[in-house]
Amino acid sequence: NILHQSDQLRLLKDVLKEHNIQLSSPAATSRGQGNDIRPITVLNAISLLNTEEALSSTQRGPKNEEESDKMSRKVRQIATQIRIPFQRAKYSQNSVDFDDLILLTRELLLQHPEVREMLHRRWRHVLVDEFQDTSQVQLELVRLLTTNSLFVVGDGDQSIYSWRGASPESMTSDFELAFHERRHGWEGLVKQEISLKQYLDRICRSSATADLPENARLEVQSVYLMENYRSTTNIVRAAQRIISASESNNGESTQDTIRRDMKPMRGDGPSPRVLACKDGKSEANFVVTTINAMVENGDLTPSSTVAMIYRTNAQSRLLEEACVEQNLRYVVRGSSGTFYKRAEIQDCMSFLKIMYNARDRSAWARAVKAPSRGIGEASLQEFFSYCDAVTSAYLEAQGSDKSPPTPLDVLMSFVPRGDGAISEMSELVPPSSCMSTRSINRFIPFASSMKSLKDKAHEQHVSEFLMSLIEDLNLRSHFDSISKTREEYEDRVGNVMELVRAANRYDDRGPCLVISEEELESPLGNFLDDVALIADIAPDDEADDGNGRIVANLMTIHSSKGMEFDAVFLVGNEEGTFPTQKAISEGKGSVELSEERRLCYVAMTRAKTHLVLTWRREVSYFAGSAFKTKDADKSRFLRILVSKRDGGNKPKATSSTGLGQRNQTQ
Repeated sequence: NILHQSDQLRLLKDVLKEHNIQLSSPAATSRGQGNDIRPITVLNAISLLNTEEALSSTQRGPKNEEESDKMSRKVRQIATQIRIPFQRAKYSQNSVDFDDLILLTRELLLQHPEVREMLHRRWRHVLVDEFQDTSQVQLELVRLLTTNSLFVVGDGDQSIYSWRGASPESMTSDFELAFHERRHGWEGLVKQEISLKQYLDRICRSSATADLPENARLEVQSVYLMENYRSTTNIVRAAQRIISASESNNGESTQDTIRRDMKPMRGDGPSPRVLACKDGKSEANFVVTTINAMVENGDLTPSSTVAMIYRTNAQSRLLEEACVEQNLRYVVRGSSGTFYKRAEIQDCMSFLKIMYNARDRSAWARAVKAPSRGIGEASLQEFFSYCDAVTSAYLEAQGSDKSPPTPLDVLMSFVPRGDGAISEMSELVPPSSCMSTRSINRFIPFASSMKSLKDKAHEQHVSEFLMSLIEDLNLRSHFDSISKTREEYEDRVGNVMELVRAANRYDDRGPCLVISEEELESPLGNFLDDVALIADIAPDDEADDGNGRIVANLMTIHSSKGMEFDAVFLVGNEEGTFPTQKAISEGKGSVELSEERRLCYVAMTRAKTHLVLTWRREVSYFAGSAFKTKDADKSRFLRILVSKRDGGNKPKATSSTGLGQRNQTQ
């Protein structure tokens, strides 16, 4: 069997338990900060150690030395201790993971020349696509499969998976070093002194090698595809400026010369536009308004393709809302889905729904599992049965003129009273008549948390209450537990902070559950109604509605790779967003910052005819318990596009301020 990541993590946890190794500290868990060591971190560390060990037999050291250096001492210690037992556990189940598929195949070809020769007879020619995404171990596997005929296709400028061990040098220096002037692809990996001619005579058994000299060597030839049929000249030249802009002072490289000589075949086309908007709301409104206007004036047709591309998933929220408000159909590409249907968002919303309408049993079904409290389906049904019994007894005692207690009222009655007295509901109907002692005990801590939150809902504004809910219910720890990687956890937290930002607009209407004289609904009710409208209108797929209307594609840069669109709007181009603050902190010349530059190049080259890049003059950030606003700087990539250097070689690019929205800057 081939183990997927979920299977690997399950097996790893069993092995850790057998060796009495605890990854989480009680202090970190109680704070919900996600600072403890996570199983996926150990799994990744094991993968890196396996790679280090494999490469140590053929190279001086690991290719991804930066990742090795970033591994903490504690993580390395645990991974070293558990690596061999974890491998044994896998193999005892006759199972392997995806790392094993590469490493074990590589080991097989290294140690067994008869297998290697059999495969060389079967596959005389090897072809590899997307070669820029290969790691060093994958490169060695390709070498072991190659005799003297290898064809690879790739673009080092689109290498955006450094965290998987990929490097843009795989298309240039690494490839040259691996193959040029070698007798065969695997020379240097195995100790087998044999010429290319002798080896081909052995595996081919034909006269095809008669004219091959005894000292024949491999020769690497690079063929550059210099004609670009996707993008217009102005888009190609603008993207070239981004990818060619070096942060060193080494002058123009060979790659820069090659890029400059590329020939776009579709004419000049419209100039790329760089626009500043007041804030995220203005940016989203501007983009959607512009798309609708382009359809109106004929620049785009209903059959045209258009994309809104962003760096992180959390940025989709404002764009989705703008699409709904301005009646622009859209589909969110990638695995995350639309903003309000993401798991972490629905988890938070379930608690807000209970506070507003405690009779929403669908919300209860989700809330009791976020995080897991040991309350299963059976316990929840026992609780609902008790609520129904309380309702029946209350109506019988009080009559139908008064509203019976809600499930939240029933739950809060579980909280022990300071004087030790029994609650009125317990006197009316004892919980033990419907629920087991175990179920009651599981609900009591939950009841205490919800009672405290209910009190806060009458005092705090919506965004403040949402933050209280996240902290009091330890939801960060829950998001951590349902995330497979550290990046996924940070993405979930970013989405939740964006939800808090969305709730912030209702704060001037008073506390969550307080209805003012001017309003017919509470602020929390208004918020939930607006979210429901957006979530209901948002399309789940790209099915045509029969009206021939254009559909906008929303996606991250990573999700856009390999796609192309008639018009591309790349949003959020300010320092700290794109490039990310994490990449900036790594410093100039770092792997992270270089990859951000390549990401920008990938995003820009998705555009065929129209390219618009926007940035926000103001960005909000979370500080303490509230959001604050700060002035933002345009991205270093945008500064390159609008700079005056390079004179006549500078592509046409217009820079202006986004207009058309009353809350945008002039």
